[in-house]
Amino acid sequence: RNGQWREVGRTEVLEGTLDPKFLERVPLDYRPEEKQDIRFAVVSDDHYVGSLEITLGDLIKARRSKKTTYLKGADGLSSSLHGMIIVTAEVIHPQAQKKEEENVEEDDEEEDVDE
Repeated sequence: RNGQWREVGRTEVLEGTLDPKFLERVPLDYRPEEKQDIRFAVVSDDHYVGSLEITLGDLIKARRSKKTTYLKGADGLSSSLHGMIIVTAEVIHPQAQKKEEENVEEDDEEEDVDE
């Protein structure tokens, strides 16, 4: 991180709800030997609402790899005034990921076949 945050992903925009349930996933490489700081920033109508800062390791180690907490506002305080965030991590093992990629490649090959 080196004092700077770098955006690695962004969810879809959901309008007209105070309780959004995002479907977009943001893949990250987990390296257990490193401290990987991550930050989830919540923005509504181009206004900063709040954020959650956590290490990827702590998120993965959390019960059911899920963190539920109040957002930290621009004032630096976490409170119900800023809303709540629920973040879930899904660990995809390299073997499963490779098999999934192979299946996608096979599907692509099948689509290219002329009948």
